[in-house]
Amino acid sequence: MSQAAPPPDQQPRPRPRYGEYAPPGWVPPNAEQPRTAPPPAATAVPLRTWDRPLTYALLVLGFFGMLIGAFGGTNLGPLVEQAAQLQGMTLTLPPWTDAAGFVLVLTHPALYALGFGIAITRLRQGRLAFWAPLAAGVVAALIYNGVITAIALAGGAAFV
Repeated sequence: MSQAAPPPDQQPRPRPRYGEYAPPGWVPPNAEQPRTAPPPAATAVPLRTWDRPLTYALLVLGFFGMLIGAFGGTNLGPLVEQAAQLQGMTLTLPPWTDAAGFVLVLTHPALYALGFGIAITRLRQGRLAFWAPLAAGVVAALIYNGVITAIALAGGAAFV
């Protein structure tokens, strides 16, 4: 007996490959799981290689500025008198000169500590930090120059 080919509408099905007729959603136990892309980073922070050395340089510079401001405040009266004599002027110091020097002795180390703390914290967090010692230095310079200017204007008629 020879086997005749079945009619075209009854062609035998091709041999199924592994998992081809599995129910929807079924995954064979040895099949490789589909790979998904890793989640994107929340926010990519640009690498700022200049921030860390600039921050450290400003902290060192600010340390010496703090020393000058704090120790300059301990003998502020003679310092201002000597500066006036070098300019060829006579200066009568106001009675609150020692209190103004005490303001410098307190504010300069406090501003340096504040700027140092903010800068180091921000550096550890990987955030922009150079502005902290810079801002503390600007405020300290404004206080120092304001105190010296107030003493000069209050003590000498040549400045008015």
